Amino acid sequence: MRQGYIGKLKFLKVYIFALFFWGGVLSVRGQNAVTVDTLANGVYRLSIGIPDKFTPYDFCPKGPKYSALDKLATGELPFTLKDIDMRVTTRGSRVSIPLQDGEQLYGFGLQIGSFQQRGLKKRPIVNDHPLNTLGYTHAPQPFYVSSKGYGILVNTLRYTTFYCGTHTEKNIQEKSPSLTGEVKTSTEELYANKKSGSYVYVDIPNCDGVEVFIFQASDLKEVVQKYNLFSGGGCLPPMWGLGFKYRTKTDFTQEGVMRVQSYFRDKKIPCDVIGLEPGWHTAAYSCSYVWNKERYPDHHSMLKTLIGNHYKVNLWEHAYVHPTSPLWKPLKDYSGDFLVWGGLVPDFALPETRTRFADYHKQLMREGISGFKLDECDNSDVSVGNATWGFPEMSIFPSGMDGEQVHQAFGMLYLRTLNEMYVSENKRTFQDYRSSGLFASSIPASLYSDIYGYKDYIEMVCNSAFGGLLWSPEVRQSGSKAEFFRRLQVVLLSAHAVVDSWFCKILLGYSMIKIKTMPVSF
Repeated sequence: MRQGYIGKLKFLKVYIFALFFWGGVLSVRGQNAVTVDTLANGVYRLSIGIPDKFTPYDFCPKGPKYSALDKLATGELPFTLKDIDMRVTTRGSRVSIPLQDGEQLYGFGLQIGSFQQRGLKKRPIVNDHPLNTLGYTHAPQPFYVSSKGYGILVNTLRYTTFYCGTHTEKNIQEKSPSLTGEVKTSTEELYANKKSGSYVYVDIPNCDGVEVFIFQASDLKEVVQKYNLFSGGGCLPPMWGLGFKYRTKTDFTQEGVMRVQSYFRDKKIPCDVIGLEPGWHTAAYSCSYVWNKERYPDHHSMLKTLIGNHYKVNLWEHAYVHPTSPLWKPLKDYSGDFLVWGGLVPDFALPETRTRFADYHKQLMREGISGFKLDECDNSDVSVGNATWGFPEMSIFPSGMDGEQVHQAFGMLYLRTLNEMYVSENKRTFQDYRSSGLFASSIPASLYSDIYGYKDYIEMVCNSAFGGLLWSPEVRQSGSKAEFFRRLQVVLLSAHAVVDSWFCKILLGYSMIKIKTMPVSF
């Protein structure tokens, strides 16, 4: 009932001029009226103008855990809600949030290159290649948490930029900089990051309004806790999802898979999941979702043997539908106007699309497939000109979303489609996917990346938790045996251990450590 109440609030806007709790009039320096709603204990929504029809919270798979949220402390904001400036401009929307001296910021999704975000410009945009400190990543989130015990979430699918204490407006600067006569002689001095701003400025282009969610708590940990509970709570993965997964090479055949699974069992190397890469399809870029009879002449018997030997089976795919696929005709009118690798791009914002895609995959699930690896659901590298496999931002989809919005939501909607398929038949799953966003906390799945630097592994493990994300690095190429050991050690600290390096002989000791720690982590 309470969730229905929230839905009504979204369309029945009540303009509040007096807030008895904060003891003041809600005013803004801009010329636009701001609406304030209380969504849950310590969770507020500020709205201005006309937000986009589709937002990340519209796709949240579960409603808030109200009873658990009610048990958490509210804490005190270091500012009042009327201190948050929201405006609609000719460019789009903008938001300004005060910063305190000594305050530090964290978050923005699966980030590399930075941990403390104050003093940086962040653009959490989906990309197939996480880059430096700017924010391009597999799992971008327009959401940050503060050491002062609150979180700010911009509920938009637009490419958004956060200036985290980097700039000062002319009407805010209190005094002129003192004159010292000093002359800077190097670009390092001239262009040094000053980290001197006292506001976070948020730029949301191409929209007529925006919503901002504020999570108010007693400390940073409770902010993350409230976000996860508001997202439907955390997921409970199956025990096998926390174990070891071994991914076979792309060109493996049925005979190769059977040889590897026998090797693991004969050598008593713990392994819970066998993952098949693109070679199982008749066409892979784009995908047919049809078993390749040349490589897997009797996949039914193979699956029966694997399941009998206590393996779960995971299949690689992406969502771009090849012309020879049985899904081509059912999805042709439910896809965007541009192709990727010659395949359709399904519009997962539409329930009919999700139903048709899931109905076909049910036959694979019923054959014994326990989960899927959802590849390339992010975007081609936006930082270089010769990476063009992704669909353009100007793409138009039947739901009314454009390519920019779909890029930001695609991985999450793709994952939700297949997760709900398993839920509909009361089956446990734990899946891999390469792109996520906001409100994914309740889905049993782990992100992965094609980044293989050891330092990157550490940074993404540390940053992922601020936004309720699970992330598992794949152990692949290593420069030395020592580096391989370090990477494998990091894998043991992630959601589940994924190894596709073909270094089988040295896995036994570390896989046993993972198995022994599973009851503790579970």
